[in-house]
Amino acid sequence: MAKANSARTPSLGWAVAISGNSDDQQWLRLQLAPPGEPWIESDNRVLRPVLLRSERWTNIAEAAGVYADAQRMVNWLNEAYPLTTTGAQRFEVGAVYWFDERDGRSVNVFPANPVVAGSAIPLANTSGQRVSQFAGDLRKSLNAALTDASRARVLESLEKMNYWGDIYKAAEAIRLLAGDQEALKKALVASGHWQEWDRCWQTANYHCHAVGGPASLPKVPATPLNARDIIKAVASMYLQKMLPV
Repeated sequence: MAKANSARTPSLGWAVAISGNSDDQQWLRLQLAPPGEPWIESDNRVLRPVLLRSERWTNIAEAAGVYADAQRMVNWLNEAYPLTTTGAQRFEVGAVYWFDERDGRSVNVFPANPVVAGSAIPLANTSGQRVSQFAGDLRKSLNAALTDASRARVLESLEKMNYWGDIYKAAEAIRLLAGDQEALKKALVASGHWQEWDRCWQTANYHCHAVGGPASLPKVPATPLNARDIIKAVASMYLQKMLPV
């Protein structure tokens, strides 16, 4: 399947529309620009959504199979995207298209979801010029989940960190990815994240086990916000393969 940059001539084969607000669509185009896997294209005949493309769909015969794989990919994208992008909002899977060899006409085989309303946090510098607000490699994080079940579990755990039990599970997913507690400590001491991680881990461990048990609170307990921040930071490094597994 050949990749193309043109908004008027999409690559042949399957494409899935991804809807979201205009700022997020802009940053997604930049972070998943071709070449690379997966990648984003645009087509001026498709109303507003950008098109997600993937070599993974080359040998899929039915639109339903493409839609199911795209849904899983976008679920992971929605977890990886906030790790790289300021003010990130969610994307939704829309229509599945097939671009043929004749004139690039598309066939809409699934009804598109509504475009997500709203706007991201204003993205401008002091002169009022729009500037990108992302750091990190979104494609690398996404592919980490697509090719490694352990990293996929880490990514999936990030969405559910509403309570201490979920925070503990996310931290545990990272610890299992690292191999064990000693391997994680070695990696985080080297990266300068161990002290804050350990404080948050102890706090989560205390809240998730019976009061009076072996777990105890650190001298300065972490807040859920502290814990979510450090877990996302460490998860991002593992997804970017900046830390050893």
